[in-house]
Amino acid sequence: MLEPMTSPQKKLIWLHLSDLHAGQAGSGTLWPTYRDAALADMKKMALKLGKPEIIFFTGDLAFSGDSDEYKAVDTVLDDVRNATDSDPCIVPVPGNHDIKQPSKGSFLAAALHNYWGSSELRKSILDGNVENIQQINQLFAGYEAWLKRTAMPTWHARAATFSPGLLAGDFRLSLHIGGFHLGVLGLNSAFLQVGRGDYRSRLAIEP
Repeated sequence: MLEPMTSPQKKLIWLHLSDLHAGQAGSGTLWPTYRDAALADMKKMALKLGKPEIIFFTGDLAFSGDSDEYKAVDTVLDDVRNATDSDPCIVPVPGNHDIKQPSKGSFLAAALHNYWGSSELRKSILDGNVENIQQINQLFAGYEAWLKRTAMPTWHARAATFSPGLLAGDFRLSLHIGGFHLGVLGLNSAFLQVGRGDYRSRLAIEP
């Protein structure tokens, strides 16, 4: 969805993408099925509203967090750039499908399943316990490699200032774009969704 943000003198156009699930079984026919129609619509809207200056990509870029799946993400982004004749800033956050799931019986999965019930574990994360945070962030290694390879160069190109948060996918970003001074806060709310079973009450945003 292309959307404008306007003031009397300025306009900012952004494109919102989500849930590509690149690498999912059968996805070789999913995106191609509606690719031409989607790209034609993006081209039409870019001509009508203006070229998108930002792509917000809000989770589940890949299907299982595997590094190779993000090559397909880059291909789709290239398609979007070509269709809209643009070179937008890419601002993503990961979803639960961007997690490389731990092996069955993982101690980390068991700990995260009990995250809300363990004040000690929660405190260790919020206090920045390096060992625990590194274990969680390793689940997002494929996503983080893609972020550094594909998204962050679009931040550097605009002289944006940014800083990471505690977990992979958390960040603060400040940039001047489209005549606006824009601040973006990225939050990884999916880090508890490891292992199998019901994910109810396992979207996490810490105050």
